Amino acid sequence: MGQRHSSTPKNKDALPVKKHPSPFHVTRYIDEEAVANLFLREDSSSYPSFHTLGPLPVELLLHCFAFMSLRALIVSRGVSMEWRRLVGVANVIPARRRLLHLYDTFINSRYFFYTRQWTLDNVKPFDRRGYIDALLRQHSYIPPDFYFYILEWPERVVVDCWPGLPFVDCPTKTIQRRDGINFLAKTPPQLSTLIHTNDEWPNPKVELVPALLTWRTSHGSEWLIFDERPDLLGRVFVAYCDDGDVIDIGNDDGMLYDDWAAVRREWWNRWGGSTHSPFLGDYGPSTVGPDHVLPVKPTNDNFLNNSRHDVPAPPWNRRQEPQFQQRLFTIWQ
Repeated sequence: MGQRHSSTPKNKDALPVKKHPSPFHVTRYIDEEAVANLFLREDSSSYPSFHTLGPLPVELLLHCFAFMSLRALIVSRGVSMEWRRLVGVANVIPARRRLLHLYDTFINSRYFFYTRQWTLDNVKPFDRRGYIDALLRQHSYIPPDFYFYILEWPERVVVDCWPGLPFVDCPTKTIQRRDGINFLAKTPPQLSTLIHTNDEWPNPKVELVPALLTWRTSHGSEWLIFDERPDLLGRVFVAYCDDGDVIDIGNDDGMLYDDWAAVRREWWNRWGGSTHSPFLGDYGPSTVGPDHVLPVKPTNDNFLNNSRHDVPAPPWNRRQEPQFQQRLFTIWQ
């Protein structure tokens, strides 16, 4: 009998076909930083492919979510409806939980999209860990909300205060920007000395309080308090007027907010895209005015209150110098 031939002719120039093993035969683990960088990356390069795990026990997932960074938690909620539900009930660190709720407040706002253009055009990377280390060299305590905000917050979702935005004076309030000066952009960051008065009779007293100036306008300033006492722990003081001799967080000329996330939400509700249409009045994008470039000064040697471009309080690491001690206590008395 004749030899049988295949009906399909062989192509001698064809490349050999490589057989790859099934990815399901290889055990792979989730790297939370890799996942966060994958979905929250700032560049537009192509995304690499990766393989997923099969179903994990709920207890293990809840344990993993409790230790994930803010960025990883944001990404994890997009994996499935089950993961979104579990992230909502996981034992996440309270500071991260507050920031996660703040993130949701921003991106779920009706006009959030219209607030992005100036931020995306101007935001720059900065040394996040170096910023935290500079603060730790001045004080051993950093409010938890602010700590995780600096290290883990997605810069594309930044609203007003951020070290990677310019240190300029914005004279006009618009849908894209809050009027005033972003003092978080001053580098290196400098903790200042405020006072906290207590008028309780018969032992009134005044205490020194470390605080970071985060924002300043012509009608006031915003201070993040770096103090571990229960009544001041991680709170934010908004001074309605800071043109006096000292800033006293114990008087009635200001408001104390519970934490960093709370004051960011408050300012967003007042100024941002949550309540104002970008096409109404002063909030239109066409009303953006030119920024005022600010002079850069290495330090403040006195209570500089004649210009809102300066920090109106002495440095915390020089609070024990005689001129500051006399100024702080004699004015209050």
